[in-house]
Amino acid sequence: MNTFNITLPTSFDVASRGMSVTVDLSKLSPEIVAKLVLHGLTQKVADAAAGAGKVAGDGADAEKVALTGKALMQKVVDNLVAGNWGIERGQNAAEPAINRFIRDVVRAALSDASRKAYKESNDRNVFLMAKFDGAPEDVQANIRKAAERLMEIDADRVKTAKKAGAVGL
Repeated sequence: MNTFNITLPTSFDVASRGMSVTVDLSKLSPEIVAKLVLHGLTQKVADAAAGAGKVAGDGADAEKVALTGKALMQKVVDNLVAGNWGIERGQNAAEPAINRFIRDVVRAALSDASRKAYKESNDRNVFLMAKFDGAPEDVQANIRKAAERLMEIDADRVKTAKKAGAVGL
């Protein structure tokens, strides 16, 4: 077993689907923090394999998809060991940062039928941006305004966590 000495903020806001809760980290036991670290690591590494079928290419057999997934997962591990959080799956380094937040707002507002189509889509980012692009201008303006606010909140959260000495943000 390894022992780590890490500094975390006293509290942390967890946001999802337009809602958030504040977790008082000072009330969590070291055992729970360790489980959270392992859960987060599992999610981070496993998420890399989500696009293995697409990366392996159309018509790839199960073995090729599995090998591709494992290689993608290993790349994330290598990046983490090197101290790099990395570019998230589906994120283009040349893409405006606000697009991620626009997609979050659009995803939260999907109708049941659109949510089903979204889940079946091969490229969910393109699907969400097409929904945004197809919306009336006033709706786009409101989505952009909400996305800008989410981007500000996220930047504040990261800044606060870094100031408190949290690592990996």
